[in-house]
Amino acid sequence: MNKKIKEIKKLYQASLDGGEPSIFHKKCDNIPNTLVLYKTKGNRRFGGYVSECWKSKGKFILDEKCFLFSLDRKKFYFSKNGNYYIISCNLKDGPSFGNKDKYCIKIESNPLNNKSLKTNELFHKELFDEDINALSEDGKFEGILAKEYEVFEIKF
Repeated sequence: MNKKIKEIKKLYQASLDGGEPSIFHKKCDNIPNTLVLYKTKGNRRFGGYVSECWKSKGKFILDEKCFLFSLDRKKFYFSKNGNYYIISCNLKDGPSFGNKDKYCIKIESNPLNNKSLKTNELFHKELFDEDINALSEDGKFEGILAKEYEVFEIKF
């Protein structure tokens, strides 16, 4: 990532464009070098960078340059030992990140309207730690409500 950024262009904002995954895909598919920013109702802030293009069809795309980050913890999560992050390519999912068979960040349906912003409890759970919306009444971890998520195109 030692490239000089020439321009940053907002492609999608869930609260303005509608939080449905199909709208995200209509606005963001086939565009490389995107940055996704998420903010939960409990004010957790995190995101991810993708060098590959989002797609509506298929399963997953391996992205060796992809990384996740937490703005709250000021921490980056890079791929390790050839275990690269993948991005989900499914019309039913918003911008979702994974690693092998586990999701790191997954958006199912509209996370502004229901608890469909999720993470695998064993993998990067700390992204949602301290978000009071992340636990169910019985104390189990579940999806959370998003306050906002945005996608930006980075032009180098």
